Amino acid sequence: MKTKYGKPIEPKRFQANIIADTKGWAQRMKERAEEYGIRAEEYVSACPVCKSKQYISLVTVYGFDYVQCKKCAHVFSTKRLSQEQLNTFYRDSAEYAKQYTSEDQLAYRMRHISGPKIKYAMSFVPKVKKGTWLDVGSAVGDVLRCVESYRGWKAIGLEASALSVKTGREVLKVDVRQELFQDFVRKNKNEKFDVISFFGYLELITDPLKELRLAQGLLKKNGVLVIGEANGNSFSTLLQKSFPEYSMRHLLPPPVIQQFTKQSACVALQKAGFTPSAFWNFGMDFYEFTKYLVLLIPRFQETSVYSFLMDHTNEFQSVIDQEEYGDCFMMIAKRS
Repeated sequence: MKTKYGKPIEPKRFQANIIADTKGWAQRMKERAEEYGIRAEEYVSACPVCKSKQYISLVTVYGFDYVQCKKCAHVFSTKRLSQEQLNTFYRDSAEYAKQYTSEDQLAYRMRHISGPKIKYAMSFVPKVKKGTWLDVGSAVGDVLRCVESYRGWKAIGLEASALSVKTGREVLKVDVRQELFQDFVRKNKNEKFDVISFFGYLELITDPLKELRLAQGLLKKNGVLVIGEANGNSFSTLLQKSFPEYSMRHLLPPPVIQQFTKQSACVALQKAGFTPSAFWNFGMDFYEFTKYLVLLIPRFQETSVYSFLMDHTNEFQSVIDQEEYGDCFMMIAKRS
């Protein structure tokens, strides 16, 4: 499997609202998790990937117990909202769209976050004069805009959040639709795509194998699947294990009900009829570490040490990525 490590980021360019009020953001995430924890009545006794019932305790975040499968290393919460409740949560959610409505933040995101991911994926896609790309869980549609910057490519996005769809259509002028993937597949059984992507999507649904198998059926013979997920074996996971009371990202309930590892992603892809061919590890772990220092040390954000760490985030992060401990990864897979 081809491997790649690291991707430069500038958190100050796209996380300004969180940086300005880190403590407030952490408190809101805690209150939200505790509110939804009362409604979470679905319990999971087997790994969503390999169905093993042998697992170890990982961390408890705001009343949600995350465990790790002994067989495939998949991480999942033993308590969660039902899929119907999760769908409602995302339909009503406005956080992501509000975070990326400014033209400056959207431009940065497409140039430095979504753009490099699409460029990497395109290097594994067969050359075609006209290509079609389906992105599931599109948020505001920045991935679609990046795909369509390649000559001959058309992209469709599916997203649950009404505000994200509205933002994508009005601001980015992309074809993002408020529709669930399963409903789209049922209506478009005969349509085939060159590429299907899931960015930060599979960790949010109750049955990822089912969605991967549906994608396998919608891909052309030489089609490519792209997944981009949070890494359950990461430095950010270690941070949360040490300080779960300050969790504000990564293993964050109620939306994040599971996380893949490199191992469990390979197992899931193979079960769904794919052959993994490339792996890219990167993340925001060191920036996450800096936020924890802000929460743990009074007035830390006012010090020159904080400024130094923020200015050298990428140098520190590169060490984490080389160990495959970055909290995000991309995998490219082809139909078996």
